[in-house]
Amino acid sequence: MAGLWLLTLLYFQRRQPGKSPAGKSRDDIPEKESAILAELKKACNNNNARAVRNLLGTWLRSFGPASAQGSVMGFAVSSGRDDLREAIYGFDAAAFRSEGTDDWNGSEFWKIFSAWLDSRNRPKREKENVPDLYARAR
Repeated sequence: MAGLWLLTLLYFQRRQPGKSPAGKSRDDIPEKESAILAELKKACNNNNARAVRNLLGTWLRSFGPASAQGSVMGFAVSSGRDDLREAIYGFDAAAFRSEGTDDWNGSEFWKIFSAWLDSRNRPKREKENVPDLYARAR
């Protein structure tokens, strides 16, 4: 029993720190949301649908809404915006086309996605136009 315990201890000690089980180091995964969004914007400006799909998936898994469950298609459905859903369907289709047919407009997707981000980050009070309960009566 003690021998198995020692073997387990040696196994975990010999593993390289900072390596995930999938083989990617922690340095390969951007820790900040702003870094992922900057890469996403760059991929959109380059009309690179495959990179946009991958980066959006990375953002969704780390920072996206829980309703999307880390899925690009789940995000399209749960976003609640028809324009964003159609834009996601557009780049998803473009990501799987052959290289020669690149008619997808990434800057249009970024415009729609950033508008969704802004609306998500806006305080709810602005959206609802609820009067202040503690306002002084005049």
